[in-house]
Amino acid sequence: MAPDGVTRIGNEADGVNGVTQCPIKPGDSYTYEWQATQYGHSWYHSHYSLQYPDGVWDEVLRRPLLIHGPTSANWDIDVGVITISDYFHESAFLLFSVRHVPSPWYPHTHLFKYLLRIVNTSTATQFRLAIDNHMLQVVQADFVPIEPYLTEYISAGIGQRYTIVVTANPNSTDPFPIAPSNNNFWIRTVPLKGCGQIAPDIFPTYGILRYNSRSTSNPTSKPWQGGILSECPDEPAENMHPIVPWTVGGKPLWLDWGNPAIINLDNRTWNPEYDVIVEDHDSWQWVYFIIQGIFPRSGHITVAHPIHLHGHDFAILAQGKGEWDTIDPRPTLNLNNPVRRDVALLDADGYLGIAFRTDNPGVWLMHCHIAWHASSGLALQLLERQGEIRKTIRNPQQLEDTCMTWRDYRTNVTIFQDGSGV
Repeated sequence: MAPDGVTRIGNEADGVNGVTQCPIKPGDSYTYEWQATQYGHSWYHSHYSLQYPDGVWDEVLRRPLLIHGPTSANWDIDVGVITISDYFHESAFLLFSVRHVPSPWYPHTHLFKYLLRIVNTSTATQFRLAIDNHMLQVVQADFVPIEPYLTEYISAGIGQRYTIVVTANPNSTDPFPIAPSNNNFWIRTVPLKGCGQIAPDIFPTYGILRYNSRSTSNPTSKPWQGGILSECPDEPAENMHPIVPWTVGGKPLWLDWGNPAIINLDNRTWNPEYDVIVEDHDSWQWVYFIIQGIFPRSGHITVAHPIHLHGHDFAILAQGKGEWDTIDPRPTLNLNNPVRRDVALLDADGYLGIAFRTDNPGVWLMHCHIAWHASSGLALQLLERQGEIRKTIRNPQQLEDTCMTWRDYRTNVTIFQDGSGV
């Protein structure tokens, strides 16, 4: 049960073939139905191997998804969703089969599709987004409303979403300085070279903010000074305070050598200092992951990994460069209303410490959102409250029929799986 006493519905609608459903046979259809318990914007996309990178213009393969709700700052006009992405001239399946690490995959260009709320739907590229002379007021990250903060630009990893408020007033100078002599301004999406391999001829992608719809001239506005092009950061944790606070139930392990757990197997309750996590929970508990990046080695490409967890928001307890301190990590843990979202960056030679609540029964995927990495197997499955999953499935017959149809289809058509499948 969720903390509000309601069992969430829709694990089978999570859409990961091989995890929560079988693939949909060509020509067939599948109706996804789930319980919307959060609001904000996200995106839906195919999880069939490397299919979604080839579906930029296909409404079936990837599109924005918007669930309306309140925001933590006022605004007047919602101009929709902006998706930023990369684009390859060749098929993603072909690129994966002929170009393996350490050879990089270079996108040929980046797409700026105008629809405003920000979502990075890329295959392999992290972006910085800014509007010349306009401060961005960030009010939501992924599905989590946050206390508003002002920034010159945002850093968006693959799968991450931001809701921003921009004060569009060319006569305003504080706190949104805009040059009154020019009513056209560049909107810049800059691929971050510090996040991996970027072809040397890949440049920022531009949109234009016009205050006069009849204007056809290009802006002469200048970019914000400074930048983060040589790094690969998440948005600063000190800026991102969730509106609804969490205090994470974290504590260090402390054992009694004379009273080990193995002689207490009949226990139903445990000394809190033993930090025993029972997988078959009757109520929600905290689960913790420490994810360590691989330190650079000769011949390996070092990139940051946008780690995504399905079915949950997670709290970011620690995030940084270097090796996780296994001796005494307590001083580095942020347990008091930490940053909360469902995609966070793991530095190539750093660590990511997260926690989430087991309040959503299901089989959930955790994976790197760089498409090449997920297809190479950088993923795992979380089996959460196994005995409660079946009752969350709304349409078990559809689920069974899809699998039966797919198995019949496989007997007549050769399907080559050249990756992990996700």
